Amino acid sequence: VGTIAFINQNGTVASANIEDGTYHVSGVKIGDDVTVTILSHAPSPMMHPPTGPEAGAPVQKPLPYVPIPDRYSDQAKSGLVCNVVAGTQTHDFALEP
Repeated sequence: VGTIAFINQNGTVASANIEDGTYHVSGVKIGDDVTVTILSHAPSPMMHPPTGPEAGAPVQKPLPYVPIPDRYSDQAKSGLVCNVVAGTQTHDFALEP
């Protein structure tokens, strides 16, 4: 669970939640050298299922937490850049530890 943001040269931001490694962002402004930031969210205790199932309640797996280095959440340090064109497109980002 996390957030990805696309920041265009004039400072316009479009963001979305990341779930299971996927995201869908709409409203990203077209342009070259769009900076990308990615932030992971540690699940709060409220996001974890109870330790024992209540009568009749389904048992759920704990939510996975994948820490992402802090530099990826900083616009000046992320090093993630992409070109955004009109229409649907896919951008995958390989994050280094």
